[in-house]
Amino acid sequence: MRLYKLYLFFISSLTLWPILVYPQQNKIDSLYTVLKSEKVDSNKVIILDKLGSALEDMGNYPKADSLLNTALRLANEINYIRGTTNIYKDKGYCCYEKGDYSEALKNELISLKLAEQFSDRQGIGNADHDIGLVYSEQGDYPLALEYFLKSLKISEDIGDTSVNDYGNIGQIYRSEGDYPQALKYQILTLNMALKHGAKNDVVDAYINTGVIYNEMGNYTEGLKYHLKAVKLAEGIGDMRCMAYAYGNIGVSYSNLGDYKGALKSEFRSLEIDKRIGDKRGVCFAYVNIGQIYIDTEEYNKARIYLDSALILAQVIGTIEVVRDVYNSKSFLDTAIGDYKSAYADFGQYILYRDSLNNKEVTRKLVSEQLSYDFDRKQSKEKADNTAIAKQRLIIYALSIILLFTLIFGMSRKRRAKKYAE
Repeated sequence: MRLYKLYLFFISSLTLWPILVYPQQNKIDSLYTVLKSEKVDSNKVIILDKLGSALEDMGNYPKADSLLNTALRLANEINYIRGTTNIYKDKGYCCYEKGDYSEALKNELISLKLAEQFSDRQGIGNADHDIGLVYSEQGDYPLALEYFLKSLKISEDIGDTSVNDYGNIGQIYRSEGDYPQALKYQILTLNMALKHGAKNDVVDAYINTGVIYNEMGNYTEGLKYHLKAVKLAEGIGDMRCMAYAYGNIGVSYSNLGDYKGALKSEFRSLEIDKRIGDKRGVCFAYVNIGQIYIDTEEYNKARIYLDSALILAQVIGTIEVVRDVYNSKSFLDTAIGDYKSAYADFGQYILYRDSLNNKEVTRKLVSEQLSYDFDRKQSKEKADNTAIAKQRLIIYALSIILLFTLIFGMSRKRRAKKYAE
């Protein structure tokens, strides 16, 4: 019966979703008009690629993927190999947004190889940037930062620096828990976006700034940025960022104690994620909804969403989500008195947490940044997080009942909805 009611909620949300006319649709309509008059040549390939990219920006991944495949097929038919560089890049980014990281990396590496073959520095920088995104999502932060810095250097050399060059480096520090450094980069990114007037970049910057404030525990400030983001995203028709913003609004509301508002926002985010095929977004929505149900003591519902998140996260390889699910499951099992399962869940959380955040990774991150000569010094060295998980578990076992009592009583900060790129 509970599942049936939840299903009805999804359908109700879908049918009541407002029909909006977005400004970006004008660009897409214009490209379609031009496409009809184009003969089969390199210009048609370029138009198809631009159309695919525009639809991708709006979150219409199935249509975008179809157009990009058509562009690639046509480019190969007319031997327009140079034109495939950007097509492979766009295909890779589309796969990334859908959560298919192995396919994303495959396409981006092809794009990088082609760009290098044609000495296309901008193409190399673009591929480096997107490869960095994939590695970041897979939890390989040193490698991600390496590619981000390569992309930034090329952008600065050719005078084409974008806000994302700085924003993504900030997100690496966010992932490592260095929030002051992350916020410094993100405020720089936001100011650049506001100055240049690129609305999509402004939306991304609002979301990412809000995420950092949420993770710093300043949920009221985070909510302000996410509300700005969702308003602007709705105005320009950016479905991807609408989903991100609604998810983070839910995080803020939940931590402020407004569980009804939190669930409403998270389900809206989930509905959009499912509609546009964003598997990664679906994962984060499941985790957030599961955590809210733990807080409202609806434990059966919580387990359904957390189990769904874990299965999907393991399939698409989102390590951060796997870590967060085990953390939430430890709360859930503690709440129902299943301390054995809670013990196992918390042990898994520690292992995944340490695999993403440890002294070796931090040292590599600092080394990468210093070698690039940013002239930005770290405020303090991070605490050593490389203690062996087995040793920790032995310590926990000595006072397991006390441990889970403390865990359950802790202030439980939900993981923020995935940041925008």
